[in-house]
Amino acid sequence: MENVQQDLGALLKDAGTVPAGVVLEKWNPMENVPTAAIGKDILPGMVIAGYFEGTQRAVSAKFQNSQERDAETGLPVQYLHVFRLAKTGKKLGIWSTGELKQICEKLSLNELVRITYDGKRENAQGRQQHFFNYEKVKVAAPITN
Repeated sequence: MENVQQDLGALLKDAGTVPAGVVLEKWNPMENVPTAAIGKDILPGMVIAGYFEGTQRAVSAKFQNSQERDAETGLPVQYLHVFRLAKTGKKLGIWSTGELKQICEKLSLNELVRITYDGKRENAQGRQQHFFNYEKVKVAAPITN
């Protein structure tokens, strides 16, 4: 038993060591990101410019319009797309819509994008849809000789 304690002591001594060259930042996994809903909080003409931080999956009985159900609980699923605002660095979560979810799946983490909400109207299939305009950083054309 003494050998186990000695190994545990050495292990705990090394437990707080971070690899050389790694830079950590403050992180609070319990942080509540302010959230906004398209068509309710974000109105036609509003613009969101920010760095894509990722998409969070939420499960709740409150999501009455969700078409996806959690396999384990059977509860409705909704997605929250999180952006770090370009101007302030503060985080904002935007509740997903069909088109917005597809666009966020194509974004890379920390990619800067500007999204303009263009309103809700009928799409080509005759269904109501939220429409957006998107812009992202233009990549310079490669130099050729």
